[in-house]
Amino acid sequence: MKKTSKGRALGLSLLVAMFLALSVTPVVAQEPVRPADLGVAYLNIDPAQVLPNQEVIISANVCNRGGEVGAMTVSLIVSGEFVESQAVSVSPGACREVSFTVSRLVPGTYQVNVEGMTGQFSVLASPTYIREVPSQVDTGIGTVGIIAIIAVVIVLIAALVMIFRTS
Repeated sequence: MKKTSKGRALGLSLLVAMFLALSVTPVVAQEPVRPADLGVAYLNIDPAQVLPNQEVIISANVCNRGGEVGAMTVSLIVSGEFVESQAVSVSPGACREVSFTVSRLVPGTYQVNVEGMTGQFSVLASPTYIREVPSQVDTGIGTVGIIAIIAVVIVLIAALVMIFRTS
């Protein structure tokens, strides 16, 4: 079988057409994955007022607006004093809650700072109960004193009556 130049030209044309079709296909560039972008939001202090030594729960959400898993250490500062920290890992597009429990003995208002989010809670003074205790010292004349006064008055009246009858 003998090949003709027309057949070779047709085969070559098909080969060139397939090469051009493959090479002309546009290549879509993929966007690079955004790194983790963590931030703290929604600070909650519950309850806002307590009695001395009662617990206060301080919580906040750590959210990741990035495209990769991220981790951070969240610190709690109460009235300028470091209290505690927690490490948290957050998936892309997700939020995780961190929670701290504190208590204070001294009444007053305490400032809270969790990674720049601020709030406060108050420790109220303990209620003071005043109970009247009866005095152990006898400060009145009592029942016996009243009877004695009545007896003296009766004796005086009787004496006056006798004095006026004899005169």
